Amino acid sequence: MRKLLFIILLTIVTACTQNNGFIGPWFGTWKLTEIRIDGVVDPDYQGNIIWKFQSDIIEMVKADDIEHTADSRWGTWVANDDNTQITLNYTHKAVVDGVENTWTYTPLAETHLQRGVLILDAEWGKNPKLLLTYLSEDGHVYTYSFKKWG
Repeated sequence: MRKLLFIILLTIVTACTQNNGFIGPWFGTWKLTEIRIDGVVDPDYQGNIIWKFQSDIIEMVKADDIEHTADSRWGTWVANDDNTQITLNYTHKAVVDGVENTWTYTPLAETHLQRGVLILDAEWGKNPKLLLTYLSEDGHVYTYSFKKWG
């Protein structure tokens, strides 16, 4: 009986790494290592943003080492079947005490992504690495380089 209880407990504990099922290579924390705008490295990007994927939720986090603070932004996401494209949804909002909050559900300004539904192309590399490309409404091509961080 003890052995059966141990097996059940072990199964429950090890099954909880990815809420709501397996989401493939996206799962986890990705460090945004570089942003390019029309092929040119963005000199203003400080290398201090990570993206976290779990279930259908994405969290962008910008760390401020001087202030020892972090700015988190939230959205939802879905990838196509072969993980070559990802759709980010930043149209959510919250109402707290009668005040509408959309900034929490808006991408970080440093990413140059705007509030809305955004489609990015994905290329997967080794180690693992990820390259996302976004064609903005004004015709600029933004390329985001990531490395798996956690």
